[in-house]
Parts: sequence; C-alpha cells; structure tokens
Amino acid sequence: TCLILTLFFTSCSSDDDDNNQTPEATINDTIIGEWGLISLESTTDFTSEILGQPVNGIIDGTGSNFDYIVTFTEDSYTISGTYDVTASVSVGGIPVDEFDGTVDQDLSGVYTIENNRLFLEENLISSELDALGEIDFEGLEEGIQININAAGELVLIQEVGLSSTGTDFNPLPFEGTSTGELIFIRQ
Repeated sequence: TCLILTLFFTSCSSDDDDNNQTPEATINDTIIGEWGLISLESTTDFTSEILGQPVNGIIDGTGSNFDYIVTFTEDSYTISGTYDVTASVSVGGIPVDEFDGTVDQDLSGVYTIENNRLFLEENLISSELDALGEIDFEGLEEGIQININAAGELVLIQEVGLSSTGTDFNPLPFEGTSTGELIFIRQ
C-alpha cells in the first residue's frame, strides 16, 4: 500500500468537461510562480488473486500536513517538500486495513504543456517507487491534465494503469488503475 501512497502526485484522471479547461496559452503564463499543495485525493481500483480466487479492491487515499511547493518558471520546475498520506484499503467491499506514510520529494527539471497536458522531465512516480520492486505503469507518457479552476487554483489530474507480478512490499500479483487529483494555491 505504500506503493499506492506515493502514486498520488501523478496518479490521476478526470471526468471534467473539456469546456471547463483553461486555454493552453493562459495556462503557460498563469502557472509561472510558486504553488503550495492544499488538497490530494486518490483512488486505486485493483484486482488480484488470493488462493486461486479473483478479488477486487479499492484503496482510497487522502493527503494532509502539506509542506509541498511546486515552482514553475517559463520552462522549468522545482518540487520540494513533504506531505502525509492516509490510505484505506477494502477488498470485496470489506475494509481490511489503513496505512499512513509520508511523501518527501526534491526534484527539478524541464516541463512542457501541450493540449492542456503537463509533461515533466522526471517521472515522479518511478522516482518514489524504485525501491518497492517491479511495477509496470501505463499512461505516464500521456502527461498530467492541467487546469486553472474558477477559484484560481492549479488542478493536476492523471490516470495511470499499474500491474505487477509481485514486489518485495506486496508479494501478490495485481493490476489496476490509480486516479487522483491534486490542488495547489498560489503562494
């Protein structure tokens, strides 16, 4: 589950209507500056097999204690700080566990924005998860949906698929989709 906890920064998708998206030129100009994380929500739907029987589960995650800043210049970014995450796990609709963890990142690189999608030079997910074992991700190349909402908040949304034949952390094979949303305010 710690694996899923660290997926939150970039594991997201959206049901938002395209008509509510900020024009790309406006986003490019508007994001320049420093942004502080104020909200993080994530859901991971997964399937696995236990004793030869398929099981479906959900991991719902929430962030808190945000001390996490993203700074954008015209073409580069810096990310630094920490936040806590709590994830509740249910299998077959039955709550089975809750986990807490802390994400701590210090990254920088070049970014681009195309079609309201943010592309970062460094894959944030793999930078946090390398120590957990063999996990395959799908959809990272599609970037992160980016928008400025009516309140002037920076909203990042992405969906990634994930699968594994088992890791040191979780020996059960699994596959699923992780979906989440991060909201930042200008500092």
